[in-house]
Amino acid sequence: MNRWIDESSRVWMISPQLGRTIFYLCPLLSLLLLGTYFIDERIVAQLGREDSVVEWVTFICFLAGGIAAGLCARFFFRSKQRLYGVVFLMVCLMAIFIAGEEISWGQRIFGWQTPEALAELNRQGETNLHNTPFSPFEYAPHLASAYGMLAYALTRLIPFLRKFAGKVEFLIPPFFLASVFLVPCVWLFARATNIVQFTIFTSRYNEWGELYLSAGFLFFIVLVRRRLIQPAHPKSIPETQLSVALKSS
Repeated sequence: MNRWIDESSRVWMISPQLGRTIFYLCPLLSLLLLGTYFIDERIVAQLGREDSVVEWVTFICFLAGGIAAGLCARFFFRSKQRLYGVVFLMVCLMAIFIAGEEISWGQRIFGWQTPEALAELNRQGETNLHNTPFSPFEYAPHLASAYGMLAYALTRLIPFLRKFAGKVEFLIPPFFLASVFLVPCVWLFARATNIVQFTIFTSRYNEWGELYLSAGFLFFIVLVRRRLIQPAHPKSIPETQLSVALKSS
């Protein structure tokens, strides 16, 4: 495991020590917060309430990640990497949309009323789609966090994916971020399968999982942007570092 952490850290140009810190610290922090249930469950309830620091940091991470993805898309289009450009443009639009959904498009800031048709469907009576029945976004966090957690490991363990990974490396989060996505993935799975029952505590703890997902997303997109603007990356992207690492291991 440490070998994968160190390898992905070198490819994404951070120190192995920082990579290991990120990998091991994130689950530890989430477990410590989960442990506050046995001390005072109001701690998580306060942190995860509407318009809390956690919610606003989540909004900022998605918004900033969307903007960074847009900058990556512009780079790829200019360098004739059109497939990457389209993918990152879609990621940009989706992240900005999710950011808007996170704060109900500013409804509580500006104080407007929820449209009547939407108010009848929305579980919280707010201007957003993700709290409506059969929302297409209901399982999006589950899929996104599972992808972030498993993508790198699968490219190392499955020969076919290993050969393919070098061609799409800017879409594969590094392994040191896998544990950041592990937290929301495990928690959302536990909620979806009713292993964890609905309570005020578990409902508010969801906000912590969303924060991890947004932070992992932002960190990954910033890493992509950082690699693209390095001098080692001319406008036409040659065989990349991950490709070489996959072939040599």
